[in-house]
Amino acid sequence: MKVQKQKPTQNDTTRFTNPIHGPRLRRVGGILAALVVAGMLASVTDARAAAVDVNTASAAELEALPGIGAAKAAAIVEERQVRPFASIEDLERVRGVGPALVAELRPHITVSPAPASKPR
Repeated sequence: MKVQKQKPTQNDTTRFTNPIHGPRLRRVGGILAALVVAGMLASVTDARAAAVDVNTASAAELEALPGIGAAKAAAIVEERQVRPFASIEDLERVRGVGPALVAELRPHITVSPAPASKPR
C-alpha cells in the first residue's frame, strides 16, 4: 500500500506572519479602515442634510424620527399650529417630549424661523 503525502497547509498564524502576505494585508486593512471612516462621515453629512424641520414637516415625516409615533407626531403638528417652535428645546412644550427625547432627536431635526406675522 502506497501512502500519499499531503502538501503542508498554512494555518492562520503562518499566513499572517508570512512576509509576502503581511504588507499586502496591512495595505488592504488600511484601505478598508479609510473606507469605513469615509462612510461614517458621509452618513453624518447625509443625516444633517436630511434633517427634518419640525415647523414644516408632515406628521408622516415626524413619525419617521426615533421615539416619535403617531400620537406624538400629531401633538407636535397641533402645538406648532398654536405657536411655532423657535428652538429645538421648544419641543418640550409637547406632552410626552422631555429632555431625553429632545437630546435623541437633536441630530435628526432642525427648526426653521417662524414666519413673520402679517400686519393688520
